[in-house]
Amino acid sequence: MNSIKVRLTLLILACLFIVSVIFGLLSYYQSRSIILDVSGSSMLRISEEVNRVFQANMEKQIAIIETIASRRIITDNTPWDKKIADLQKEADRLGFQAFALVNPDGNAVRFDAKRSEAKLADRTYFKTAINGKPAYSDVIISRVTGEPTVIVAVPVKRDGAVKGVFYGIRDGREISNLVKDITYGESGYAYVVNREGTVIGHKNYDLVLKQFNPIKASKDNPALLPLAGAVERMIKGEKGTADYFFNNRDIVTSFTPIDNTDGWAIAVAVEQREFLYGVNRLRVIMFVITLILLTLGAVLAYVIGSGITKPVIAAVHHSDVMAKLDISIDVPDILMKRDDEIGQLGNALQQLSVEVRKTITEIIKSSQLVASSSEQISIDNQNLSQRTSEQASALEEIAATIEQANANIRQSSDNAGEASRISGTSLELAQSGGKIVEEAVKSIGEINESSRKIADIISMINEIAFQTNLLAGEVRNLAQRAGAAAKEIGVLIKDSVDKIESGTELVNKSGEALKEIIESVKQVSNIVSEMAASSDEQRRGIEQINIAVTEMDTMTQQNAALVEETAAASEEMSSQAAELQAMVSRFIVE
Repeated sequence: MNSIKVRLTLLILACLFIVSVIFGLLSYYQSRSIILDVSGSSMLRISEEVNRVFQANMEKQIAIIETIASRRIITDNTPWDKKIADLQKEADRLGFQAFALVNPDGNAVRFDAKRSEAKLADRTYFKTAINGKPAYSDVIISRVTGEPTVIVAVPVKRDGAVKGVFYGIRDGREISNLVKDITYGESGYAYVVNREGTVIGHKNYDLVLKQFNPIKASKDNPALLPLAGAVERMIKGEKGTADYFFNNRDIVTSFTPIDNTDGWAIAVAVEQREFLYGVNRLRVIMFVITLILLTLGAVLAYVIGSGITKPVIAAVHHSDVMAKLDISIDVPDILMKRDDEIGQLGNALQQLSVEVRKTITEIIKSSQLVASSSEQISIDNQNLSQRTSEQASALEEIAATIEQANANIRQSSDNAGEASRISGTSLELAQSGGKIVEEAVKSIGEINESSRKIADIISMINEIAFQTNLLAGEVRNLAQRAGAAAKEIGVLIKDSVDKIESGTELVNKSGEALKEIIESVKQVSNIVSEMAASSDEQRRGIEQINIAVTEMDTMTQQNAALVEETAAASEEMSSQAAELQAMVSRFIVE
């Protein structure tokens, strides 16, 4: 787990490490640069001193040769044997191998028993000396002995004119012997290069024998390019310092030209490690200091990290508790009492806990209330659905009953019409009976027949009244009116029947009876007409009631469907309320 404490510790250590490394590198390279600059300046002064020493030695050798060249024995008629003895003695005493004389044509004769000769017209030292200037040659291979030699040549002047060149031959190790005694510290040494960059003096004489030239060698070995660059600066007559890699060592060199030579330069070289010994010690010290700083930094980072991460860990722990839906615990005081951003975080968490606790408490109460209300609504909806279904069934039965009543009323209306027609017929018969008394018996028979039909009408009216009494509201009133009319007709018809029955016996009184019958029949006709009109009115009322009941049935069915949907929604809401209660119950608020 990448804790903040670990990351903070690593971050502080990384910062300390980076700062220490940067500081150490800057210190190292700055110290190295300063030491190399100081050492270079010191070496340059040394190389200048070596140059003066070398120059003094050369001047000394030249002075010796000039002294010998000024002697008359060189050019006079002294016997050759005596010349050889005298000059060889001087050569041995002064460190020369031999002396020789060169005429203006470049033909040289050595002062030895063989009178060794050589043609030197092409030699640089001869050209320099014949022109009146002393010369100190490079290390050359003698054309007489085949050995490496160094020539010190001076002009031979007689009477102010150059009559030839006198030179002394020294061992080829002469220059190397001069520079090998020059040291600097433990590893420092000096070397000399000629105007072509060839080494002519070095403590490693093999380089002289091989005529090692860094400029030419660098073409085959790129690693020698820095050395070749330094040598090129030397043969240009520059003074300065340079760094290069040679013989598996880092070298620092200072160089200066040698006066009175043909482009020679002398250099003093020292291994860098010798100069950088103190710097290397400084590097070790800086490394140790860095380790100490890192150790102290680790301890400090741990302490700082602990101080920061402890309250953070407490905050994380509290957040974990809240994540488990336990909001009953307050934020620890270690967070609340801090004055920094962590304290602000703790106060914010505490405020969040309080607000969430209040909210969840309200939600729990509301969810319980919603659950209770949803359950009650579901029960009420079920009851309402049942009642609505029952009401729809009742309305269907009422509609069927009304339809049947409507059919009966239509039948009653038809019967009333028939009764009205029969009443009219009876009235006509009664009226014709008054004119034809003699047909009274026949008329009475017809009246009896009419009375029977009226009795049937009364029966039908009573049936209508019975059916009408089944209706509610306005139908009941209409039925009551029809019943009253029927009863009134019944009374009148009964009276008519009684009178008709007594008419048989009272034939003589038939006229009066017929008049009464006519009046009664008129009344019956009027009542039957009223009944027909009332039946029509009942039929229209029943039809309107039927339409209203049909509409009520349709609305009741729609309400029943709506109630079922509401019941389903109530059950769904009750289920969701239960789920909400289950979810909210996961919170711990106390």
